[in-house]
Amino acid sequence: MTLPTLTWVKHEESYEANPAYNDSYWRTANLKRICNPQQGPGFFQRIVLDANAYGYHEGDVWYRAHYTAATDDPDIWIKAFGAQGSNFLVWMNGTYVGASAGISGGRADQDSLQLGVGAPGAHGKDSPNKATFHVPPGTVKAGEPVVLSILLRNNGQREDWESKGTSLHGMGVLDARLGSRGPVIWKIQGAARRLHPVDTVRGMYNNGGLYGERAGWYLPGFPSSNWEPATTMHARRAGVTWYRTSFALHTPTNQDVMLHLAVASPYYRHNRSDKSRTVMFMNGWNIGTWVGNVGPQTSFTIPAGFLNRDGDNEIAVAVTAEGPGYGPDDMQLQLVGNWLGSVLWEENAAPGYRDVQRHLLPPYPRVPEVTVQR
Repeated sequence: MTLPTLTWVKHEESYEANPAYNDSYWRTANLKRICNPQQGPGFFQRIVLDANAYGYHEGDVWYRAHYTAATDDPDIWIKAFGAQGSNFLVWMNGTYVGASAGISGGRADQDSLQLGVGAPGAHGKDSPNKATFHVPPGTVKAGEPVVLSILLRNNGQREDWESKGTSLHGMGVLDARLGSRGPVIWKIQGAARRLHPVDTVRGMYNNGGLYGERAGWYLPGFPSSNWEPATTMHARRAGVTWYRTSFALHTPTNQDVMLHLAVASPYYRHNRSDKSRTVMFMNGWNIGTWVGNVGPQTSFTIPAGFLNRDGDNEIAVAVTAEGPGYGPDDMQLQLVGNWLGSVLWEENAAPGYRDVQRHLLPPYPRVPEVTVQR
């Protein structure tokens, strides 16, 4: 069986990093206490910022903080955790100020000197106990409003096989010291409709809170004819870029054909130094996440029920990069095996974009994309 060569188109997002983005419909994070003390409140913010506390349990989560600056261009520090291999990206007033691995301590009620006891790691040597960001000159002025945007990758909930309490650790932004004056208003947005997704077939574990997920960019039938061609998946700047492709399969009768999606990245091959990560969808079904500075997986088996074995198929990939140039060279289908004597199977029935469009965000928000980048 000959596999098609995939050709890609792309479109950038990260709209939520723009200070003009409308987050009025987001959940306000204002809980002062919660049953599980490891979820907060934080030492400095004095409110619970844990994503689980607000019903956002899977995938990417956006946070936005609105406040008045106490000084010009203050250094800020943030504690955030999203399980093994997690990271977060930070913008202030639309200016990208950096990224960090998830912190090595998972407790929200630590002050700036404490590490916490028995806290889980994020990913080895790259994991700090907090991350300090140096704000570029001219980004923030004392007495003026600030919009802080944080994109956190939540890689899933922790299990607790030995009853040590690891499943109780906070997930999300845990605390922050911002150089603020007066109140700080925190907003949070993860997967659309939280525990009650629009797509009840693929379910709540299928998606996180990227704009493209909430607007259906991952679904078959999403119109992407206006997207630009992509020769690589290298990022133009820090943030999220989506890639889409379509292909036809014609699987021979009575043959059992298994495919996987293979990720090619020179940075990954060289000491796992590709500071990017993906979420990949086959015909709308989540088939995994690749983390370019963690690994170890570089190929992702596609369950047979996710494929149209004799017709058209679509792949969507969201690549979140910590800076320009990061991201895979390419992704292509590869054959795992081809055996005579196939067991009969059919593609899983699930909604496409047109089926659920009325319940999704607009394809593109009216706010322009971030234009201020350093």
